[in-house]
Amino acid sequence: VSNIRGSIDVSELFGETLVPLLADAGPITAANLHLAGRWANYTGSGSVWAYKAGLDVDMGGLRLRGTYSRDVRAANLSERFDKTGGVAVLDDPRTPNTVEAINVTRFSGGNPNVNPEKADTLTVGAVLKPAFAPGLSVSVDYYDIRIKDAIGQLGSQAVLNGCLVANDPTLCSLVTLASDGTPLIVGDLFINVNQNRVRGLDVETSYTRPVRILGGDQEMVNLRVFASWLFENSQTLGSGLKTDRAGQTGIQQSDGAPYGLPSFKATGNVTYANDGFSIFLQGRYIGSGKQENRLGDVPLNHVDSAFYLDLRLSQKVKFGADNEVELFGAVNNLTDQA
Repeated sequence: VSNIRGSIDVSELFGETLVPLLADAGPITAANLHLAGRWANYTGSGSVWAYKAGLDVDMGGLRLRGTYSRDVRAANLSERFDKTGGVAVLDDPRTPNTVEAINVTRFSGGNPNVNPEKADTLTVGAVLKPAFAPGLSVSVDYYDIRIKDAIGQLGSQAVLNGCLVANDPTLCSLVTLASDGTPLIVGDLFINVNQNRVRGLDVETSYTRPVRILGGDQEMVNLRVFASWLFENSQTLGSGLKTDRAGQTGIQQSDGAPYGLPSFKATGNVTYANDGFSIFLQGRYIGSGKQENRLGDVPLNHVDSAFYLDLRLSQKVKFGADNEVELFGAVNNLTDQA
């Protein structure tokens, strides 16, 4: 591997503004428009624009918000110029009923010709704070992120599969075959892998209220629940081959990579505080999933759901006029869930 040398020059212009639209207009307390734009020029990949437009409307106990943005990221020095060589042991995907152990020369690392990745991000949400329930807050947010020309490495086996099975021209340019078709050299460079997409929904609820249970000047209870649904976490290659890993919570069998991408997860906790004493109890739930989505409903591909419980107790003790010490004890995974 040769010595590495590279540089990037960047020029940027940026502007942002907040435009008030309405104030105290009937049920609308306030409405604001958010605008921003950025022009950047990178040596090696040229000029690119990023921009954002957002709107928030406050109606007292209900706030609506939404943002659309074009986000960009150019390759860094490592993704452009770093290089590593070695040997990899790969399987020929053209013989699905036979597992070979083919030794190939592997080169990986930077690609000076990689283009900036571009993301279109849409977020829409609402926050509810009803007057009839002081201390209650509920927020709901939907997000949809599409990354075009995403910068990433696929792994040597995935590069070989994408060339020999999917006939992806970008990946085939990184593969050298012997005269008999045996793989000789495979490159795992940073490339633009066409498109990544992530979609999901987040819901958060919190409730804080003074109580009279044991008696005390500062006795209160706080409840909080955060839930998340993952609808999609996909990667699409230039050939059109799409892999969606939403719901993968185990070890991917094709390459041993772990993916913690449950379709549903939730965290809930309750805190009781009374003067210097507090008790905190938290439950964490991770929904069931698969080891690898593309394998389907085969044996051992299912991953069970899991629930974890955490507990913390604390007591503050005052001594003297201005001194205080806190004694606490905590247990994570109280029920010893594997």
